[in-house]
Amino acid sequence: MRDELIDTQDLVIGDCFKNYKELCAALKQPVYAGNQKKKQLENFKRFFEFEKVGNKFYITNILNKPKEKEYHYPPNSVYIQHIEIILLQFLSKQKEYQVDMPSQYLWLELGIINRDFIDMQDKKEELVEMHEQMRMFYVNDFYKRCRLKFLKIVDSSLENLEKRRLIRYSKVYKIKYPDNFFAETANLIEEVLILKTEREILDEFGFDKINEVYLKNKSADFYKKRNERLNELLGCTAVYDYLHIVYDPENAEKAIEKYKNISCDEVNTEKIKLNDKVVSSVDKQAKDRQENKGINNKEIEEKVDEAKENGEKTPFYYYESYAEMQYLLSDKLLKIK
Repeated sequence: MRDELIDTQDLVIGDCFKNYKELCAALKQPVYAGNQKKKQLENFKRFFEFEKVGNKFYITNILNKPKEKEYHYPPNSVYIQHIEIILLQFLSKQKEYQVDMPSQYLWLELGIINRDFIDMQDKKEELVEMHEQMRMFYVNDFYKRCRLKFLKIVDSSLENLEKRRLIRYSKVYKIKYPDNFFAETANLIEEVLILKTEREILDEFGFDKINEVYLKNKSADFYKKRNERLNELLGCTAVYDYLHIVYDPENAEKAIEKYKNISCDEVNTEKIKLNDKVVSSVDKQAKDRQENKGINNKEIEEKVDEAKENGEKTPFYYYESYAEMQYLLSDKLLKIK
């Protein structure tokens, strides 16, 4: 098949298509199978970004201009060098070269976020009060965008380091019981019960995979339900998702020599470089959304006016203040001061 030009004007960020055929119908594109289908989906990525969950396709971004067809290195590769230096130096200081930590605290350690990103999750009303044009939708949208982006950045970086046998990593559950000061790694029986509970909640939400919890802004509801049910089943106060990372000095001796003596100033410089790239990427995504689906976009404005005149449902669009408010949030919650 040849690469097709794709008309994305009817797509909306957040759209969910139940399967590949429905997506093709919305785009007025032919339905293929096998390698032709794979090539077509790769071509789609030149025009918009999507998250595939089971058979469903979630639209996560619509590009202002199509990407060039020549090969590009994976976008997350620009972060890997900084993460390698920061993470390996951090791990080399850990007892027995291993560490357990939640994803968000790893983001904090790497310099992807600042402390406010974590602390303000339960104080979103205060973020809304930052500016008269700030809305709760803007805050929730910001957290959703960032979580999806940061999970991809860190996962791809950890996978790269693992393939080079500099680390091994896995995801584990930690359980906090009333009589214990620390949360402990779940045993096999506890892990099975947690998996069973999570699957039940996903079914209740109508989701196939955990990704949809974040895509649909249901993470707070999901984890609240999980804690409540596991409290009844196990008597625990909370369950946490942790990353378990092991640094093997025997397999990565050169890496240890390279990073274990790096100065604090050098590590901080790498954190600042990484943070600058992350903030720029997050802000660019907001700007692209504003240009493509903002009310100042001429085509969008005409569609909105036409819908109002005809008494039809107004198509989704971003207010004039969207990008500016996203910049304020990235400065508050991400930027290292």
